[in-house]
Amino acid sequence: MAKNPSAFVGGGKGAQGLDADCPWDMWLRFRNPDVEARFVTHSNEKLTGVDAITNKIPVLLGPAKVFSWKSTGLVRTALHHTWLLSSSLTALVILAAIRSDPAMYTARRIHINSVYRLVISIGNGLVVMLEDTLDVWDANSMGVGIVSKSPIAGMLLMGMALRVPFKRHVLIQGVLTCLSCLWVTKFCEACRFDDEIDAAVNRIGWSTDGFMQRLSTLGVVLSKRPDPSAGQYPCWLVGVFYHWWLGFFLPSVVVYVSECLSRWSFLKPMLEERDAARVKIALHSRLILTGATALIGSQVLWFVLKAMFASRVICEGDVDMGALRNGLLLDALHQG
Repeated sequence: MAKNPSAFVGGGKGAQGLDADCPWDMWLRFRNPDVEARFVTHSNEKLTGVDAITNKIPVLLGPAKVFSWKSTGLVRTALHHTWLLSSSLTALVILAAIRSDPAMYTARRIHINSVYRLVISIGNGLVVMLEDTLDVWDANSMGVGIVSKSPIAGMLLMGMALRVPFKRHVLIQGVLTCLSCLWVTKFCEACRFDDEIDAAVNRIGWSTDGFMQRLSTLGVVLSKRPDPSAGQYPCWLVGVFYHWWLGFFLPSVVVYVSECLSRWSFLKPMLEERDAARVKIALHSRLILTGATALIGSQVLWFVLKAMFASRVICEGDVDMGALRNGLLLDALHQG
């Protein structure tokens, strides 16, 4: 057995430190192309069963959602029902392919799942925009409404269940999250017409801001924060942030960690005990780095959105500059 486990799987060219002991790169590809090809085949065979279970969900939920449709208008209703039945039929076709020719499906599952995730998520997002959501909103059930009446639930499920190579996952999930943020405009309608929902969203933003500040300063409060009822956290800011957090960061972390563990489980029988221990240390460092990257990415997104809100308020000139300076600009200066 080779002394360096990364040499065993392809050399790890350019890798240094703990990364030199990790047999796969940051995009979760084995450094040795032959080992990567063997793992992809092995992984696709194992994940075919997960795909089958996942595709049963739209088959069951599609007809049920037809009967729960609340929107008015013949055209919107026809579009809604047509899309739900089409997505259910597509899932049935995939299930039939898995059952009748699993070898063919396994060989093409990455391409099938990539297209399927894009088409279904975009279609679901468009259908959600057709629904009348304002009648289901209230401050107590806001969280349930966001999950059930936005594209987030489908993106979260398919992002974690219908797995594709991580680099492709990041691209697909990023595009879908950008498009799903269009739904935030519908969310803001509810805030605009209901003071209780607006206040609840403001409290969520206030709590999120406090967590992000303490996270970046190791628990030290550097500036006085605005009162949660001061209106410093508009619905679009909170909605966009949690769309990205639930639709992109969370599933990406789950996929990355799961993929790392799958690769470790696949490679471990090929390594001697000493080499396996070195790879395990490198694996733990990767998992820690993954969590840290997600937290830093969340912080950057939050403070960028806050800076956008501050710029917009300054340009409009319709706010007390003293309150703005105490509530937002000082925060930005301290974070910098």
